[in-house]
Amino acid sequence: MGILDKHLKEYEEYMDREFQKTMESLKPTFEKNGWHAPRDFKEIADWYYFLELKEYPPKIADRKVYIQWAEATQPKETSPMENSEKLENLPHKLCLLDDLGILDLIEKRFSDKYYKGTSRETDKARLIATLFEMKKPENVRQALKNKDYLSKKAKDRAVQTLQNHGLEPEKFTD
Repeated sequence: MGILDKHLKEYEEYMDREFQKTMESLKPTFEKNGWHAPRDFKEIADWYYFLELKEYPPKIADRKVYIQWAEATQPKETSPMENSEKLENLPHKLCLLDDLGILDLIEKRFSDKYYKGTSRETDKARLIATLFEMKKPENVRQALKNKDYLSKKAKDRAVQTLQNHGLEPEKFTD
């Protein structure tokens, strides 16, 4: 291997490392927006060159270039579900269910009249955890038991979510 080949290989390895580090730092942004990641930096650089943007090549660690690439190359169609707010934590979700009266309905279904199981609170928590696609129903059970999901922040976020969907809260009003 000649000296030029050695330097080219070192440069490519450096570019790959920098690309990986930058993509790792952008992973939450890409996931949040539903963007697919580029295969490598060459994919971004080719797009950048094609558009004749500023200098070539773009800086490999310039996060703005990655975001511009993603915004420009991702499909523009969005479904109504993609525009929906993502509910990220258990208290927010439980407050919404509580204000909508869904927790009351679930409680009613787990009353003696309907329930045929032997572990009422655990089964109720497992049902809610299943709806939320959660792996730990114990977290739901504890939150319901202690009512610790009713924090001011969770209530405020639930009120905001309801208002974003054209509803006024029934339980969580000032």
